[in-house]
Amino acid sequence: MVRFRQVKSKLTLQNAYLIASREEARKQLAASIGYGHQLAQELAQDELQLDSVTTDHVKQAVYRIIDYIHLEVSEIRLARLLDEVKAELKLQDFTTPPQLIVQQNITHKSIQADVGKIKQLLVEAIVYIHAKNATNQPITIALEGATLGHKLDHMKNYLKKLAAIRFVLTTDATIPPPEEVYMISPIQTKSQSTKQETELALLEHLRIIDAHYGYAAIKEATTQVYVIPANVREVRAKVMERLRVPASSVPEELAHPLAVQLEKELFEKLQGTAVDLQVIKKALDTIKKYHGGTRRKSGEPFFTHPLSVALILLEYSSDQDAVVAALLHDTVEDTQLSLANIRAMFGNTAAFLIEKTTNLQDNIDRRVSLAEHETLSRLIYYEDPRAALIKLSDRLHNMRTIEGHPSLDKQKKIAYGTWIFFVPLALQLRFQYIARELKELSLKVLEK
Repeated sequence: MVRFRQVKSKLTLQNAYLIASREEARKQLAASIGYGHQLAQELAQDELQLDSVTTDHVKQAVYRIIDYIHLEVSEIRLARLLDEVKAELKLQDFTTPPQLIVQQNITHKSIQADVGKIKQLLVEAIVYIHAKNATNQPITIALEGATLGHKLDHMKNYLKKLAAIRFVLTTDATIPPPEEVYMISPIQTKSQSTKQETELALLEHLRIIDAHYGYAAIKEATTQVYVIPANVREVRAKVMERLRVPASSVPEELAHPLAVQLEKELFEKLQGTAVDLQVIKKALDTIKKYHGGTRRKSGEPFFTHPLSVALILLEYSSDQDAVVAALLHDTVEDTQLSLANIRAMFGNTAAFLIEKTTNLQDNIDRRVSLAEHETLSRLIYYEDPRAALIKLSDRLHNMRTIEGHPSLDKQKKIAYGTWIFFVPLALQLRFQYIARELKELSLKVLEK
């Protein structure tokens, strides 16, 4: 009996130490986030002293250092997620365990998210509510279908809608009525994270929701509402998980025969033009570094693709910004290099052309995946024919090398999109040879 009491006393002390350590870590995190937001506000106030390119570059650095959260996205059935939450709760040191009532009114059977972080959020939310639940009222966990909304900069009066799951945790007798659309609002989420110490326990919840491009509404001691995309990859681009991956070129890729040949052809074509070859060399070094270690499905170094795109574009234009944008057109979508970085390195025009051709909306603190019709809508209003030429050159090279894609279904999907959109676009812009080749390559695939 004495031995048991000693062990229990030791475990109690250890638990108290862990709780105190976690609380201290939360305070330090809150202080760091508060400092980051203060710095961002100071930058906004000092825009007369700092140009917008420098300001955006610094704001982005602050976000990546302080606010950014890496996600490990996987799929889990919601029933299993709830079972694992309940199992975690059994390991908590409750004097009186919480009473849980689960309600499900949802067609989704699973969720694609960072399962570990969502489970952490739900467990700690229940622990938090229970700690403030003096009369031990039952805690209702309600799962419901919902819709998240996100506005896109380039589409007026358009709302990107995403299937979502609403998690409500409450001790109230009634569940808050659902909203028709929950607007993704990172500013709202982050602004709540710097409040009083009594809300430190909720800080990580808000960061997790923000990382999932979701929505949070917290009525401190009674009700917490979290809305999360059913599939986070529909809105948070995979490249977000590469933001802190070191970039470096790979010697074997630099010596690849195709890479050497294409680079030689590029500089031969640029001879006699007004293009600054030092700028092109800088762009080449950039794609070799940031695409380093990535290969195409056919096996060649990935940066041979933008090299090929630039060569196609040069058959129609020797504009320096267009060539630079052709070389860099995949960096924002596939690497940690951002539009703010490109703007600082290569100027506003190159960044503008890349923005028009990428399948993402790139903001200071996040990149949003665009559906195909959303990307095409932006391209329709290209405002500059060079952007359309880059996109057409990109599609032409992808169609020329489509045999390297192992999936015939994927090949046909790409070919069909080429046939219905890119062929008419090429004709509209009077790129007759591109239109003809795209048509022939599309039909070749669609007839398989």
